[in-house]
Amino acid sequence: VKARLPLQLAVVVILLAGVTTRNLGFTVPWIPEIQGLCPFGAMRNVMDALLQRGILYWLPAGVLLATVILGPVFCGRACPLGSVQEWIGGLGKRVLGKRYNRRVPGDRALRWLRWLVPLLLLASITPDAINISYALFHGWTAAVPVTALVLLAVVLVASFFIERPWCRWLCPWGAVQGTISKISPWTIRRNKETCISCTKCTRACPFHIAVATQPAVRDSRCNRCERCIEACPVKGALQWAGPAGRMPLRRGTAITAATIALILLPALAPLSTAATDVPTNTPADAPAGAERSELAITPMMTLTELAGAAAMDPQELLLMLGLPEGFDLELMLIDIEDEPGFQEVTVGYIRQVME
Repeated sequence: VKARLPLQLAVVVILLAGVTTRNLGFTVPWIPEIQGLCPFGAMRNVMDALLQRGILYWLPAGVLLATVILGPVFCGRACPLGSVQEWIGGLGKRVLGKRYNRRVPGDRALRWLRWLVPLLLLASITPDAINISYALFHGWTAAVPVTALVLLAVVLVASFFIERPWCRWLCPWGAVQGTISKISPWTIRRNKETCISCTKCTRACPFHIAVATQPAVRDSRCNRCERCIEACPVKGALQWAGPAGRMPLRRGTAITAATIALILLPALAPLSTAATDVPTNTPADAPAGAERSELAITPMMTLTELAGAAAMDPQELLLMLGLPEGFDLELMLIDIEDEPGFQEVTVGYIRQVME
């Protein structure tokens, strides 16, 4: 479990730095705000790529690749929202002791709620009102819906009593990874011959998976946290291994390194377009003689408000920013980068164009 902490901390710090710099209106290239770290952003990108033959960005592609091979390692090792819940849960466990993470009635049935968000996306409904990942890292701005902030507060408070409630019952990205993990060659496997049926592994599982009764854990909620392996008193009775127990992964640091390598691999291959791609129209596309450097451009302005302040036709503004005709003019500037395919249209980029 300790081997997961450095990567968890690194991802949260990088994401916070990226969000903060962009909300302040400028971009540091080596501190990105990576859209694929948001469950909703990743799901939008994957569904757009599948249904509209769009571009699958490198981070969602890397997460899916890692999931196919090792299972949902992103959930247990790199998801910032999952990490924050887990840290709050650690505090709850210290305070509540055995009362922490008690089984919730209807637990297994509630996990099907995780498919609600993909259904909303298929129905062309944008569930920004419940995007708690966005609320977690953008909560200090006025751009986050109140409903998302309220749901975030509920989830964080619940995390003090229950292990990862969002991951367990509501995360759509986790549902996808959990389903794909059923075919992963590497999973948690139990050796029937050496297992003493002490059930310590089952009791250690934060999601109450019956590890002690299964030859291989295929439950879609398992995030490969390895707590069951740590709890096992018999060496080799429970291990993260390939088919028939071959090629076991014994060191947590090696697993973390493999996770990082697999997630980053698509960024180095022509499988997707990197998140650093720049929109088609650059500042050079601005009409000659356009002097707008004195505009007070704030993250919470809408495109309509910006066009009015610049005395421009809204369609001309869309053209300058590299946005398609018909783009939502009531969208706040800070929200544009969260739209699939427009993650580089940041407030800082808009200021550069308008100058």
